[in-house]
Amino acid sequence: MFGEDHVTSDPAEAAYDAVYLWKAACEAADSFETDAVLEALHSGEISFDAPEGKVTINGENQHLAKPVRIGQIGEDGLIYEIYSTDEAVEPDPYLTTYDWAVAVNL
Repeated sequence: MFGEDHVTSDPAEAAYDAVYLWKAACEAADSFETDAVLEALHSGEISFDAPEGKVTINGENQHLAKPVRIGQIGEDGLIYEIYSTDEAVEPDPYLTTYDWAVAVNL
């Protein structure tokens, strides 16, 4: 919308995604009521074709499965992508898939 000379930020992208994911959850619940929307979120079927690719709310932990993109800041202050996944990566907010973290998980 604003052209290639303008940049955005990770928080702005996350906020953009959140609005559309909330919309999808309300539509799935056919309601704005909190309990109904939470039930829809727990289904694991709420997703959105975001600018970075498809993002899906994990029904168990309510974090996003999304493509990973890693960038490097150039001398011009812009971020250049140096790595990305082809598909969304499932969230692991409690580090349950890491052996070294099992001892610290409650």
